Amino acid sequence: MNKKERVKLQRNLKLFTSEFLNTTSNNIKLLEQFVKQDPDVFPRVFSINEIGIECYYSTDRRHIFIIFNNDSKGFTLEFVKGNVTDVLDKSNTWISSKGAAFRIESSGVSLRNIQVKGMKPFEIHGDNIEIQFEDLKLEMPYNQERTMDYGIILSQKKFDSIIKDVAEYSKNVTLSYKNSINILRTDESNNIGLEYNNTRSVHQIKKEMEYYFFDENVKELEIDNFIYENPIILEVAFGLINGKSQVNLVDQTGQFEHGLKPDLIAFNLHEKTWTIVDYKRSKSDLLKRVGKVRESYKSDISDLIAQLRDYTEFFNDSLNRKYYQENYGAIIEYPGAIGIIGQLPEEYIKGFNRLSRDFPNWVKIRPYNYIYDSFCRYIEVANSIN
Repeated sequence: MNKKERVKLQRNLKLFTSEFLNTTSNNIKLLEQFVKQDPDVFPRVFSINEIGIECYYSTDRRHIFIIFNNDSKGFTLEFVKGNVTDVLDKSNTWISSKGAAFRIESSGVSLRNIQVKGMKPFEIHGDNIEIQFEDLKLEMPYNQERTMDYGIILSQKKFDSIIKDVAEYSKNVTLSYKNSINILRTDESNNIGLEYNNTRSVHQIKKEMEYYFFDENVKELEIDNFIYENPIILEVAFGLINGKSQVNLVDQTGQFEHGLKPDLIAFNLHEKTWTIVDYKRSKSDLLKRVGKVRESYKSDISDLIAQLRDYTEFFNDSLNRKYYQENYGAIIEYPGAIGIIGQLPEEYIKGFNRLSRDFPNWVKIRPYNYIYDSFCRYIEVANSIN
């Protein structure tokens, strides 16, 4: 494996572990709104804000070993040879050992609450490997001990497949705990629906989304009111909670000539920061000259980014931050921003992804059909658990 390949692998592993933790943690938080479960059903790593990621890559067998640690922080990657889990034995006894508690060849397995004594835990071969383990206790040579809260072992081939759709992989991990979970159900017109806050079915919310998000005649304020009344929508899509709608940002500096009133300010569970959200009408086309020379995004997007820039720059000044804290009870510094606008047909996605590289790194632009798709996936996860 050359240097370029190693750099790429490290980048992909960082992206995968971050997205996997965030997505799975968010799935769990959302399920708690209508799921009866023991607090210890899911691994602790999905409820801790900062954890350590310890990765190993076997260059000859092309296997990836990822350990999620509750008691450390940061990300590390080490390249090894041979059986990838042998790296845990610092005495190198396992390298020459033929016996193993689990011999796995091109298959998958999920292990929980396992203790291994007197032998190495795994002997792994093949290019279709997918192993998940939780609470794995090892007694190793020369009185070495190691307990791992949660970990994953993947072949390179399997990893390359998973990273294309981490959300789907996260859903499957969540579903692996289905036998430990009891979903609350409500009978609604002979259809089984999932209750949200004991009042509304998420299926009902989904149906209403189809009107507010896809009917071109719906006004921005109507969309704003609908999303504010159903905060689960943005919690599913972006991990946003504790939202405040139509906040008046009264400038204390004289910098802004006009009033500032973002549609929503909410806390982002994924990025641990406050985020400003603004909605535009769903009928907007996002791109022009699609598939042709000088393909570009429309001025509606430029205008939206400019508007969001004003909102975020409001918080650059300490006087404005103090004003917001005194009136709304939150300290906001360096907020992010999300602009929700238009629809993006599948044939436009490639062009949009290319052009979105020009967006500032503090802002995300998302079409309404992306949010709808996220909500549908969430319902699928919740339904499948039962």
